Amino acid sequence: MKRIAIVECGPVPEPLVAVHGSYPKIFAELLQPLAGTALSFETVSPIAGDAVEALRDFDGLLFTGSRYGVYDDLPWMRPLMAEIRGMAARDRPQVGICFGHQIVAAALGGDVRKAEAGWGAGVQTYDLRDHHAPSEEVPVFHQDQVMTPPEGARRLAGNAFCPNGGFSYEAPILTYQFHPEFSRRYLADLIDYCEGARLTAEEAAAARASLARHRQPTEILKRIVVHLSS
Repeated sequence: MKRIAIVECGPVPEPLVAVHGSYPKIFAELLQPLAGTALSFETVSPIAGDAVEALRDFDGLLFTGSRYGVYDDLPWMRPLMAEIRGMAARDRPQVGICFGHQIVAAALGGDVRKAEAGWGAGVQTYDLRDHHAPSEEVPVFHQDQVMTPPEGARRLAGNAFCPNGGFSYEAPILTYQFHPEFSRRYLADLIDYCEGARLTAEEAAAARASLARHRQPTEILKRIVVHLSS
């Protein structure tokens, strides 16, 4: 059985924790039934003070989303980027989701910034390459984007709002800007929580309207499990 560290890069908003739990809990509950006995999942939380050097003991890593940006340059971010490069050099599989997608790109030489397009929230259609279908409706919640991909990154997913929405790399790394782990209920609660702060009333209304298209992208979750098992 391979040990996978779910790296907690940001907290679930406090009012939502009692209902939904942490991001590592959300991921583990979705991925463990798909992985069976092939993988075990443990949480490593740099935001809670866990040493990122502990990641070297794992067979693979999954980086969660976050309310932070890679440009915030918090004390744990540069050491985490160093570990990403080190794991890549050792050919250990890594998966990045949203902020995870961004910090992997930044660690490998890409450029991540706030997008002039503003917030993407709700459900969007992503074009996909090398997936089970040419496009899929996926949950999104982000303002930052990878503006310039790292050298050697292969674009796997994107749309007009976020062209660089997914990458694979020569090293065993798979990343997505969208959130395959977000349930409809969590996304709805997150929109409500952020209305008036991160989202305007108009943005929140549009995001809620898109929830009718929400489908949990199970095939993408399966692809993540296969990648981490490799």
